Amino acid sequence: MIEIVETIDCWFKDTYPYHKKLFGLCELMTRRDQVMPVTIKGRSQNNSEQVSLDDDYEFITWVRLDNNITVGNDIEGEDWGFGLRQGLVQSVNLRIVIAYKVTLGESLIIDIIRQLPVIFTVDGYQVVSVNKEDVSLDTNHETIYNTELGATEYEKHRFNWNIYALDIPVQFIPCAVSV
Repeated sequence: MIEIVETIDCWFKDTYPYHKKLFGLCELMTRRDQVMPVTIKGRSQNNSEQVSLDDDYEFITWVRLDNNITVGNDIEGEDWGFGLRQGLVQSVNLRIVIAYKVTLGESLIIDIIRQLPVIFTVDGYQVVSVNKEDVSLDTNHETIYNTELGATEYEKHRFNWNIYALDIPVQFIPCAVSV
């Protein structure tokens, strides 16, 4: 899963020229009754990084697994298997939180959705596909802020970030592993 998220981060890096911080795969944790996203680069305290909106950047993203990974049926034939004859189709919703300075404009998020590739090439996977028809855009800045960054001081009209959450259904087929 980390490889898929890293590929999406590379797409953001290559597509948008802003000064950015791409945190990658994160999970929510609670410390002293405060919810906060932290990176999943390692499980020790020293390897994780807390996500924050840093004014040194113009564009910040992080990705979380929105639910469980669903393991589908084996593909038999080429009926809907992306032209592949065999494989185990899996799917997951990725929640990509995108925060960018308001100076970049309100329509940037729409451009991101339009530009998002349908197929990603990822090492270790036969195919990684995004179902763009089912992409969901959450535009409630205050709710996203409180859910993702915890109950800190949020002043709607003094906040200089646009913050959105894209819920993206991703289907993928890992490469076969020989035992």
